[in-house]
Amino acid sequence: MLVISSLLAIACSFVDSTLALWALALNFAVPLVRRWTVRNAGTDPASRPDASA
Repeated sequence: MLVISSLLAIACSFVDSTLALWALALNFAVPLVRRWTVRNAGTDPASRPDASA
């Protein structure tokens, strides 16, 4: 994912530098969104009752 979003940012930089910065921001947004959706979906392995400590 990191390589794809970096290539997207490079490609966008030829068109619009502001758009390229937003594309680069995907590198930081994806892990945060993934953590947020996993936590809200209740599929976090640490929250399972059978998870060992």
